[in-house]
Amino acid sequence: MLDLQTEVKFVKGVGPRVADWLEQKNIHVVEDLLYYLPFRYEDRLNPRGIAELREGEMASVIAEVRNSGLFQTRKMPIFRLVVGTGPATLHCIWFNGEYLKDRFKPGQLVALYGKV
Repeated sequence: MLDLQTEVKFVKGVGPRVADWLEQKNIHVVEDLLYYLPFRYEDRLNPRGIAELREGEMASVIAEVRNSGLFQTRKMPIFRLVVGTGPATLHCIWFNGEYLKDRFKPGQLVALYGKV
């Protein structure tokens, strides 16, 4: 049974490599783990409308596929997906996205998350 003063190296799933990494973060006991908070929080549960998005922010949207296609640059294939809700559209790009070319059909509803 673990208590708050148990060393992290005795926690199930924590091997020597993870224990060393935690040691570098000044985490020695289970209690230290409880107070180690993430440096950011990403809200993926509340999708927003395309018209509400601002350039540079991370956001999730649910939209309908308008069209998609693969085009080749000199160095790599790029997959482009156009989605929309009402009159608003969003152009999405995946580098080396050849594996996506047959995954999306016009009219399909998709959930997306990424940098605008």
